Amino acid sequence: MSNLTKLFTLFTTIEREYGVALLEKGEREILNLIVSAEEQKKEITAEELVDLSIASRATIYRRLSSLKESGFVSINDGSGRSILETTLKFKSFAKSLNLAAGMNDEGG
Repeated sequence: MSNLTKLFTLFTTIEREYGVALLEKGEREILNLIVSAEEQKKEITAEELVDLSIASRATIYRRLSSLKESGFVSINDGSGRSILETTLKFKSFAKSLNLAAGMNDEGG
């Protein structure tokens, strides 16, 4: 089995363990936008997702609700804005992927 095949298998296994494999494409897109905002040290709100026109308002809120139920996103309703953040569960998932990728770089 090639290293690329092993890495893909490992990533797929980690996605299944954390439940990421069950996310719909639209939920993954929203999660990606939240992660991108966090990486830039910015806050993102549900309304900003609506403004980006990635889906209708109802669809975005349905997907956010699903991400919240799955434990990947928290919604901080303070100060009149719904700030979206990834949760410890998602950060743990990302760390597992990073560790797996690092193990592959080291030849393991």
